[in-house]
Amino acid sequence: MESKNCLGILLIAIVFMMFMSCDKNVNENPWEEEPSDYYFTVKFDGNGGYGEPPYPEYCIRGESIILPDAYELYKYGYFFNGWSANSAGTGRRYDVGSDFTPTSNITLYARWTNEEEPDFSVTVTFNRNGGIGTLPSPITVKYGDTINLPSGSGLTKSGYIFEGWDPAPYADRAYYYAGSEFWMYDNITLYAVWVDASTTYTVYFDINGGFGTTPVSQTVSVGSSITLPSGNGFSGGELSFAGWNTSPYGYGDNYSANSSYVVYHEITFYAKWVTSNPEGIYVGIVKFADIAEDITYNTPVLLNSSSKTSLLDRLNNNYVIANDIGTSMFYGVHRALANLKNNETSYPANLDSVNIVTFTDGLDNQSAGLSRLPMYTIEGKQFANNSAYADYIRQQIDSQYIAGVPINAYSVGVRGGDVTDSTAFLNNLAAIASPGKSQELSNFSDVQSTFNTIADGLNITHTSTSFTMVTNLLDSSTKVRMTFDVNNTSSASAEGSTRFIEGVINVTGSTYTLTNITYGSGVSSDAGTGPITGTIVGTRVNFAFNNISGYNPASDLSNTRQWLIAPGSLASWQHNSEYSSAGSSSSSVEKRSAIIYLILDCSTSLSTTEINQIRTASINFINSLYDRYNQ
Repeated sequence: MESKNCLGILLIAIVFMMFMSCDKNVNENPWEEEPSDYYFTVKFDGNGGYGEPPYPEYCIRGESIILPDAYELYKYGYFFNGWSANSAGTGRRYDVGSDFTPTSNITLYARWTNEEEPDFSVTVTFNRNGGIGTLPSPITVKYGDTINLPSGSGLTKSGYIFEGWDPAPYADRAYYYAGSEFWMYDNITLYAVWVDASTTYTVYFDINGGFGTTPVSQTVSVGSSITLPSGNGFSGGELSFAGWNTSPYGYGDNYSANSSYVVYHEITFYAKWVTSNPEGIYVGIVKFADIAEDITYNTPVLLNSSSKTSLLDRLNNNYVIANDIGTSMFYGVHRALANLKNNETSYPANLDSVNIVTFTDGLDNQSAGLSRLPMYTIEGKQFANNSAYADYIRQQIDSQYIAGVPINAYSVGVRGGDVTDSTAFLNNLAAIASPGKSQELSNFSDVQSTFNTIADGLNITHTSTSFTMVTNLLDSSTKVRMTFDVNNTSSASAEGSTRFIEGVINVTGSTYTLTNITYGSGVSSDAGTGPITGTIVGTRVNFAFNNISGYNPASDLSNTRQWLIAPGSLASWQHNSEYSSAGSSSSSVEKRSAIIYLILDCSTSLSTTEINQIRTASINFINSLYDRYNQ
């Protein structure tokens, strides 16, 4: 009997433990509770390279992952050569796109080789993966080169939409998208990834600790394009909005405000907040000849009294005729565009404009060749010829946003004596400018006036004038006219005025409004046609007209007069001799933050005199920007 009781107690204990175990598995995430029992973590280390390594991957025990490429890693003078289990790169090399089955938590290190570029070729082929139609042709390039992946436009699959490519045939979402860069380090097959066409996905937005209104989520069909929100309606306090990121911590992919995004899966975009620099004018300077060099050290400089001196010194000391032959204009513009993008998160919160101004006297003859030299490649971009480079620069100028602001690009050229193809010269200028903002000059003496015109159009300051119409406590329905072009008390002159503001007083209790507002020629304000509610100060009523145009306090104040027509009166305008215009207007100057990059030709085709003229025009341009902003 006693043994049976013990057996019963033992059975109850076992059942209880099983229940507790099942309960734990149902209500808790075993990956978080005991991760080493369920999966291994594979981390990636740049091993002395620059940029972001691939994100860690989590692999269920016994299964494999597809090894990624270098992602954003690079190392000047070296070539990425796969992954290794140790930082020395000894032992087995794990190739990009190969299966890797971890047996423990592990860190894989980038392998870098500083040998001459391998002279053998590698090929990527493409697989329809259940689709039909014409496959992209295989692409064969030199080991270590990059390609832009094809779109798959010739492929279809009934009821599905092509998303992109993946090294695995069973992938449910693409690792690479059409047009994305792909580094070639081994022969590889990429498989088309298909998504059910009836699928809809929702894109969510998270202001990530900011203040204000979160943008409304957007639900669209797979493959549809959306425009990411501008950032209006919310703020980050002392932090500045720097676009969107796929990680709340900023470790994911960055997307600019107002940029386009094609939706292939559900995703949340997180507002990216950064500490911004002071408001003001930022200036960068790139000089180009056989190579291009940013003499502001790859970061636009805040223009103040001390930095202005430094900028002018750099122009005087560093902007000289190059020692070696060659013109790499597209490469110089690319350098400025890349530096603008790289510094995007530190720009002022209220950035109003982003501008690049390029001067040249010749045709680009080596930008593409420069891009193919590993130590000079910018952003991993390599180009087969200068025409392809020009197309890329034009596309970047037209479509790229810097901190949510579009680029204004100007080009100024004086055709050098060695340029015989005038059409090619004009095409070069057009390729590095926004539409309608390229200009060929006949001689170098015109450079200064052209730079002055560009400075005039930058609108780095805006003067706003306000006018206050002051009346006494008039009866309702009284007509009031303020004239700015009459210097006498004649009713006929008031009637004939062409520059005026006129309205009708409406009184409800102690509230005064000005209604039915009209303006004379050239006069306008933010008040529009009204009504404006007046502010009572003692026995006076003030009606404010903000941001008024067509009125200049300096010249019009002495001719500002007030005229009245009493309710129901058929008489003409009566001059109000008690009116005084003193204190009726005020002006404020709004300063706008801007970035200006100067990109200056210093090739050997230029003479010392011509270099001096360009340098002087650039110095005067910077002085003008400083004076305008600090006036």
